[in-house]
Amino acid sequence: MQTARVSSSEGRSAMRRHAAPALSSQRLPSLRSMPPRTSDSQGDVAVAVEALDYRGLALGTTIISMCAIISAGVARPAAAEERAWKPRRHFRRMGERIGDDWAEQAVELEETAKEQTSAHSRYIQDFRRTQQEEEFRRMKSEQDARVKRANQLMSQPDAARNLPFSVKVGNTELVPYMFWLAVFGVVAYTTRNMWGAMRKGSRGGRWVYDRSMGGKKVWVSDSPSDLDTLSGRVAVRSAEFDRLVTVAAVGNSTVATAAPFQLPAWWNPPPTSFAGKDVREARQAEADKQLTRIEQSKNRGEDYALADILRLRVLCQEGGVTVETRTKGGRDAIYKAAVEAAVMYAQDRTNSDVNLGDQNSEFPETRFVTALAGDLKVADERAASSVRAAAAAACRSRLLDALKLLKEDNEMDALVSLLYLSSLTQNLPALTPGSAEPELIASSLQSVSTVDERKKIFYILGQLHADGAALYAEMLGFEAAAVVPKLFADVEALKNQVQTREGGATPPAAAA
Repeated sequence: MQTARVSSSEGRSAMRRHAAPALSSQRLPSLRSMPPRTSDSQGDVAVAVEALDYRGLALGTTIISMCAIISAGVARPAAAEERAWKPRRHFRRMGERIGDDWAEQAVELEETAKEQTSAHSRYIQDFRRTQQEEEFRRMKSEQDARVKRANQLMSQPDAARNLPFSVKVGNTELVPYMFWLAVFGVVAYTTRNMWGAMRKGSRGGRWVYDRSMGGKKVWVSDSPSDLDTLSGRVAVRSAEFDRLVTVAAVGNSTVATAAPFQLPAWWNPPPTSFAGKDVREARQAEADKQLTRIEQSKNRGEDYALADILRLRVLCQEGGVTVETRTKGGRDAIYKAAVEAAVMYAQDRTNSDVNLGDQNSEFPETRFVTALAGDLKVADERAASSVRAAAAAACRSRLLDALKLLKEDNEMDALVSLLYLSSLTQNLPALTPGSAEPELIASSLQSVSTVDERKKIFYILGQLHADGAALYAEMLGFEAAAVVPKLFADVEALKNQVQTREGGATPPAAAA
């Protein structure tokens, strides 16, 4: 873009052009327009003063104009030369003019751009072609080198192989043949096993664990195979295998068949509810909501609250309804928590942190666990088994505590622990003589106690609860038929001795 420059002389000429009209517009008054002179001296003086006024005004105007010209063109020449003058943005291209050949110039510019683009494209294509040719030549040279190297290796004689061991017959090395023979044997063995498994699956049968072989898993087919017959083995059919297993089980067990489940004597079902339809529907909704709250306790990282379970029991009793948990595992966990609370309450009803209330029964523990099993739809056999397991664990814990305290000569605390055990067997009589739980408790005490320690505990429990002497004897590993009569005889003799000592009389046995 071209830039116009203004010199100081041009500035002065411009100022003259602008100032000229101003000077010409202010005309001085002529002598003809003046009033005629008079002979009076005062009149002459007045005319002269008026003429001077007009001439002074013109002279002032001229002086001001000249000062403006001097200040514009002469006073600031250094500042104008030090800094190049630049017009405003919208005046930058005022000096440019569009020529007559503007169309030809535009076409020429467009064609020049196209030619440059085409040249660049041809350059890129040539460059890529050159690269591809170089890559092809490099690959061809590498391939030729590999072929040349292979030919050299093949033309050379075989070098002696360094094997870890050598087996030769004459000049023949047998190690490679032995290796391939071993590979063939492994493949043949694997193929034979796969084929045998396919045949077993095709003719039917099942996998069983053979105890005579140390629990090894073996296949028992439904029908004998030709391979078993030819090999001299006796094929066992599935039905024959089941019959043999049954016979073996009967021979190793004292009971041939499992007796059907019967409700235990301590089973204490709640009374039947006769609530109306509206009450039943309302209690069902409340019970479902309460069950949801109980199930969400585990999601919050909390244990099942006994108060929530008791509230669920009350709602189910009032409406005669039952609830169903989302999972069986959740149902069993809720019932297990309730059973553990009942076991704790049965050991100490007075001072226990757990309170089941009266449950409208003389034995609130048994009523609670029995009724809750029906509320949660727990099978009777499963519920009874859970109660027996919890009671057995509590009894074993109390016996271990008592043995430990006796070893420490702390007989008072040992007596308290045995009192808890006696209360549990009376308030929640889930364990009975002859069941499996007392025998398991006795086997766990054999290695941590002596016969004298267990005998001392047996005599204490026999005096606390004489009706449970047979159960206590089995828990401590004694024969109930042998120790219970002796216990009663010793207790009776002790009572007679105490009575004789208090009455001052001589007992008959002592007199004899």
